[in-house]
Amino acid sequence: MLDRMPAAPPRDDPRWGWEFTVENFVFARLDDDRAAADTLTDQADREHAHARIAALRHLAALHSIYVGADGENWCRCFSCEPGSGVPCATIRLLAQQWSQHPDLPDAATGPVISSLDDVAAAGGFAAHYQQQKHAAPRTPGDAAGSRSSTASPGGD
Repeated sequence: MLDRMPAAPPRDDPRWGWEFTVENFVFARLDDDRAAADTLTDQADREHAHARIAALRHLAALHSIYVGADGENWCRCFSCEPGSGVPCATIRLLAQQWSQHPDLPDAATGPVISSLDDVAAAGGFAAHYQQQKHAAPRTPGDAAGSRSSTASPGGD
């Protein structure tokens, strides 16, 4: 069951709906991409483009602001934990595909989760671990790299 965040402004408040701007932008750009994919002449290219767009639409839907059956906005992403931010990091990252688009909302710009930059560059946590495992050994004085003060000189 999703936990509600603090109440959203009422619909007659001029601030109502601000939290939807990034997801609306993402879905609009995916609609543009789908229209462009429809014009591809190569069947395989068109099918690949439509499959990519369908996957991105599902990912965006998972990270859209949840609106309950009563029509109330819960002020949080459908998938993320409460307190993950509005809009969440995932929908902001999806929007950054179109970083040069003139309609990119301000809420989609800026750093998202910089602590994951190395993990993303490596291709995931497992690949990042392997890179770190095979990185140059750290010196015993390097607190981040030392395992304990009683480590044997020959290794583990």
